[in-house]
Amino acid sequence: SQPTPYVTHQSFASRMCGGLCGSLFGVAIYLLTFLLAGWNEGAYISGLEVLEHAYEVVDEHPCNAASLPQDGSLVFLEGCQLAGLPEWPAGEFQLSGPRTGAWFETAVEMYQWREVQHSETRKDAVGGGSTTVYWYSHERRWFSTAQPSPQNCDQSRPTDPCKPSTECHAGQGHCNPPLPASPLSGKQTAQTGAIRVGEAARLNSAQLGQLKSRRPLTPASEVLRGEPATLPLASLLPRNCRWDGAWATSAPPGGPRVGDTRVRWAVSAASEASVLAAVGAGGVMVPWRSGVRAKVAGLKQTLNELREGAVPLDEFFDALHAEAAGQVWALRFLSLFLFWLGLVLFTRPIAIAPDLVPCIGPAIGDLAGCLLALAALAAASALAAAAVPTATALAAAAHGAAAIERVQHRLDVRGGVVKGPRPPLRRLFSRHVDPEAVRVRDEEVVGAPRPVAAERLLAHRRLGHAPVVAVQRRRLPLRVLGRDAARHLRDQELHLHLARRLERLARPWPPVRRLSGVAARLRLADRRRQRLGVARTQRLQQ
Repeated sequence: SQPTPYVTHQSFASRMCGGLCGSLFGVAIYLLTFLLAGWNEGAYISGLEVLEHAYEVVDEHPCNAASLPQDGSLVFLEGCQLAGLPEWPAGEFQLSGPRTGAWFETAVEMYQWREVQHSETRKDAVGGGSTTVYWYSHERRWFSTAQPSPQNCDQSRPTDPCKPSTECHAGQGHCNPPLPASPLSGKQTAQTGAIRVGEAARLNSAQLGQLKSRRPLTPASEVLRGEPATLPLASLLPRNCRWDGAWATSAPPGGPRVGDTRVRWAVSAASEASVLAAVGAGGVMVPWRSGVRAKVAGLKQTLNELREGAVPLDEFFDALHAEAAGQVWALRFLSLFLFWLGLVLFTRPIAIAPDLVPCIGPAIGDLAGCLLALAALAAASALAAAAVPTATALAAAAHGAAAIERVQHRLDVRGGVVKGPRPPLRRLFSRHVDPEAVRVRDEEVVGAPRPVAAERLLAHRRLGHAPVVAVQRRRLPLRVLGRDAARHLRDQELHLHLARRLERLARPWPPVRRLSGVAARLRLADRRRQRLGVARTQRLQQ
């Protein structure tokens, strides 16, 4: 047998033409990445607006409530028991253990061949062309889906001899048999509305999909006989299976053969859950519509969330905020990669051009390619650092006018006195805690409904006719000031955070400063914050 790898050759003109086409493609990627960054930041800001609005209007209900409002309002149930869980059949494997759960999953895998393609490209010493060698290797692994049989011979390296006997031809060689007809792999889920959460609510299909905890099921030991299985398997039966770890498998103790199959079962282990959604007809929960106007395409304007276990409302929203932050950072890193990729493609012709020089040209081209890639990474980092805050400022300028107005109202302080109507924060604060009686000590706050760590409640002081509250973002316990007051604190923290971020971003970007009068509002807010800080410092010193 002789080595028969697949070899292709590409001329310098063809490579340069491909590089120029790649440059155009890189420009397109570069421009589209700006759109992605803008969409990402706009969706993040709008998502926070949806969450903050949801926190303001949500109503907590006990699990034993006989009825829930079906007017589209947002309902929260904490740690309610799941009732009406179906019991799944034991089947011919006579699965032992509790089989009740929201879903039942059967996972089937078969030991199969897989063909892997390899390639190696080398530049020509003269002419600026390149030669690429392709070859294939075969590997055996467990797969949950049917894999195509290898159509090329098995070679570990391109210089290894090619043995035609390794090719799958007419059922001979490295061929994969079909998957057994049974058992079937898949997941069965309870019907919408079949499972109750609490007394009056029922889970929908999207909430059932959020139940992730699982409990493995094992077949009865006396059922598995472990008889030698004849391949290929028509069906995986208890008589030709043995128990191996977490699987019932037809593989012999010496190791699996191509065509051996294994199966395992699992059922949902969730017994209680906390849900956040609206309630529709028949008590079936439906997505709650926030009413927030969609600022960007594809924005999620509804809430239909479930968490297993007893999750308090504060922790529930913290988890939603964490998910939103994780998504925005994932897309930010994707934007960085796309910026880098676009610049690498754009500069590709520059790295190809030196290859036309005889002998030393390929080495110069490789060095130029490495240097350009590093320069592209530095430029992409700078572009991402500029594009992300610019997109944030653009999104906030376009979508956050109402938020800035509310910040401006809250910071409308002249000589330590809040102008305008009495803020809701002060009214709710005074209803729960007398501001005059609140003072900060090293260990606790006197006057609050219960002692609170001083690092969580940083300062409570009166400033003129309204209290000034400084807290860490989303770290103030709800029960310190009561639910309603904490809602307004969260709302205030969000808008103050957006205003400070806009202020930082707008200063170095003149085009952004002119958008929608943001600069004037930010300068006004800055002066008022400075006066507020001076007045606060003086009063704290007293």
